[in-house]
Formats: sequence, C-alpha cells, structure tokens
Amino acid sequence: MSMNHWGIISTLVALAAGVSMALTLALLQKSRLHALQQQVFARTEANLAEFLIFLPALQFWGLIGIIVGPAALLILIQFGLLWALIMTIASVLILPWLRRYWHGRRCTKISRQLPDVVQALANALAAGLALAPAFEAVHPRLPQPIKQEFILLNRRLQFGDSLASGLQDFYRRVPRGGVYQLYLALTLGSQHGSQQVTILQRLAKSLRQKIYAEERLKSLSAQARLQGRVMLFLPVGLYIVLNWIQPSGTELLTSTQMGQMMLLGAVLLMFLGHLVVRQLVRTTPDD
Repeated sequence: MSMNHWGIISTLVALAAGVSMALTLALLQKSRLHALQQQVFARTEANLAEFLIFLPALQFWGLIGIIVGPAALLILIQFGLLWALIMTIASVLILPWLRRYWHGRRCTKISRQLPDVVQALANALAAGLALAPAFEAVHPRLPQPIKQEFILLNRRLQFGDSLASGLQDFYRRVPRGGVYQLYLALTLGSQHGSQQVTILQRLAKSLRQKIYAEERLKSLSAQARLQGRVMLFLPVGLYIVLNWIQPSGTELLTSTQMGQMMLLGAVLLMFLGHLVVRQLVRTTPDD
C-alpha cells in the first residue's frame, strides 16, 4: 500500500475521531443544559408556590417573554442592539429581587395578621369546636393574604392530610417566628394533649407585644432611616445641579478615564454606605 493511501486513511481516521469527539461533547453539553433547565424550572415553580401560584415554569417564562419581548423589540428599533440587550438582561436579573421584595411584603403582612387569627382560633376552640372545624369556621372571615394560607390548610385537613404537614408547609412559605410558634403550639398540643385555648391566647398576646415593639422601634429609627436616604441621594442631586449650573465642572468626571473611575468608585461607596446604614437601622429582621 502506497504512502498516499496511508495518508488518506489516517486523514479519515482523524476526521472520524474529531467528529465523534464533537458529537460526544455536544451530547454532554446537551445533557448539562437539560439538567440546568430542569433545575431552573424546579426553582421557578418552588418560588411561585411560595405565593400559592401553581403555574408551570414553562408557562411562566413564556409570559415573561411575552412581556419583555415587545419592550426589547421597541428599544431595539429606537435605541439599538446594545440597549435592547441591556434591557433584556436587566429584566431577567431584576426578577429575583422582585421575588424577594414581594415575598418579604407578603410575610410581613401575614405576621401582622397572625395575632388576630390565633385569637380567633382560641375563641373557636373555647366555644367547643374541635381543631379542624375551628379552622373551617375561622378562615372565611380572614383578610388576605393569610386567608389563602388557611384555605389551603383547611383543604388539606379535609383531604386527610396531617396538621403537622400542613403547618410545616405554611412555615416553609412564610418563614417567620410567629408561624413557627403556631406550628409548635398546635402540633404539640394535639399530640400530647394540653390546654390549647390558654396556649393560643398567650401566643396571641405575645405576638401582639412583639408587633408593638417592632412598630415602636420603627418609629424611633424613622429619623435615622430618612437621613440614610437623604445622604444616599444628596450627592446625586448636587451632581445634577452642578452639571446644570456649570457643565465644565463635571467634564473631568465624564470625559476622562480617571474621572469615570472616580465616579464609579463614588457610586459604589454610596451604595455600600446605604447598605450599612440600612443594616444598622433594620427594624424587622427575618426570624
């Protein structure tokens, strides 16, 4: 066999090895992408379940695409590709922040409503009702959003689920100390037998005192929180006024590399200072 034939055979073998390696890498990459997709979908559905929104993740991201897509297309036509990409990336990155903000507001509102709910449960038990009928009698008169949680809990009890499991899921969606105390009071009382009416009344009183202390602390720290916001936006306002009165005074910050670095450093320091002040005057820590 001549040298030309050996060259052709070696070339074909190398080409086959390269194609097989490329296919193997593509399959591995596809499996990784599929695993990442499943992880993102599972995390999305878990986050939606915290708001009692039982929506498939694919449908949720489809709705996000319907909302963000036309806006990105409009920005693409009006301002160009770069701003359209920035807007799309910012829209995706802001979703976790919105989730934490709305979840925090929902948990805070439920914590504020919990003492009245515990007192209503104690009154229903004192009237002679059992625990499951007490839940059924209480939840129609409850305000939102705690009404949704008690409707779900009552349905689970009707379908034969245990009280401990329902309250555990309630605490998983609303991780606050009051919900955990309610879980302990009801589960331990039902397992070991105790004066649940007295325990719930004391729990309602304790939760009211805690809310009063938090509101008192919030009113005392209102001035410090306002000063923190003022100190955050004061340099921005001074920069805008200076740029309007004397534009040449701000050219060094915007037209030179050193000025842009100084401006970026100032913005980062302002943001870090705001976070420090916010942490110092924080009045409703997660418990």
